[in-house]
Amino acid sequence: MDNQNPNENKTPFSDNLNKAEWRGKTYDEILAELNNDPEVQLLKENYNSSSVDRFIKEYARTKVNILEWGPKKEEWSENDETQWNDSAYEALIQIQQKKLFDLQCLWRAGNIDIKEILISNDFNTWEHDVMNCPFVPPVTQQEIDLYIQYLLSNNYEDEAEVSMVRWQNYDDMKDAYNNDDADVNFPEWYDFYNSRMGTGVYLTFPDIRGDQEHFYRKLSHEYDSVVKLAEKQQTPPSSAEQRLPMLWSSDKAQLKWFVYTFEDKETQELAELSNAFMDIDDYDFNWENDKDLLLSLTEPVPVLPWYNWREALHRAANMYKRNKIVQAMPLAYESYCIRREAGIPFETNSHDDSWKDIKKDVRQIIIDQIIEGRVLNGEPPDLNF
Repeated sequence: MDNQNPNENKTPFSDNLNKAEWRGKTYDEILAELNNDPEVQLLKENYNSSSVDRFIKEYARTKVNILEWGPKKEEWSENDETQWNDSAYEALIQIQQKKLFDLQCLWRAGNIDIKEILISNDFNTWEHDVMNCPFVPPVTQQEIDLYIQYLLSNNYEDEAEVSMVRWQNYDDMKDAYNNDDADVNFPEWYDFYNSRMGTGVYLTFPDIRGDQEHFYRKLSHEYDSVVKLAEKQQTPPSSAEQRLPMLWSSDKAQLKWFVYTFEDKETQELAELSNAFMDIDDYDFNWENDKDLLLSLTEPVPVLPWYNWREALHRAANMYKRNKIVQAMPLAYESYCIRREAGIPFETNSHDDSWKDIKKDVRQIIIDQIIEGRVLNGEPPDLNF
């Protein structure tokens, strides 16, 4: 499949077309191309057909990431200022995520009402569009100063360490805050903010709303009989179809085979640059990022003595990176304020329209379950509880 990218050595979207629009448009184009490629469709003869359809949709999202981040890796080697601007903007996002999470704690405890929030799942939706969230107060200079303190502290976590964080996952956050052996780590930025702003108490508040939602949804789930579920199920595939192997986009070996079988050389190279085939468990975030950064620099970077050379390089790269982000923070905040005053929406993290549709469908299912549970409990069919 051809990778049409007219702007070499530039981001694959123009200044006149924002990132979210580019991602949605590119996803649709890739998906249409895959669905109309006879060779790709022939995979259904060797793999479970439903798994191929699912693989195609997931791969289309993966390729969008490859086309976006592959060229950026090349750009950074020529102009590293871009990544510091991006990192400074990410800092603003983290500031807003913390404030949104605090509001979630207050809302779940019944301390505040938010007209844009009907169910707790809505906070997960706003996580992906937090910069446009209407009920989160704007970033302040005080918060910029606080984040700069965090950058220069021993608590700072770099982007690689927080890249997998789900900022509004209330249950995981609360578990991580209260238990040392939780499945996830409590974000250092949240902890730093709490210690300076006195907001850690929010995590001790009860989850009244969440418990109520769980109660109603459990009633709804128990009400669904085996017969009702059977009626919703599609006709099971034939025995021959069941015997075919599955195609998984999460299988890095299968993903690499697909890219090297159906994609052009440029896309293959971009996939390698963006580490599309590397499993998270096998990825040494610190070392890979440190190596890429230090090799791209022309200016000298001091390395202090340490018992482990790799750790010494990490500390040197980390301090260089943090200082560059600190330098970029004022401009990032100025750009943020100008954009807000002009009423220009911020880019979202939404991948494509189909993702948004899935989120809407899931939200409606949750609402329906809650309402059904309320009716079963002898309560009005609404969300007023």
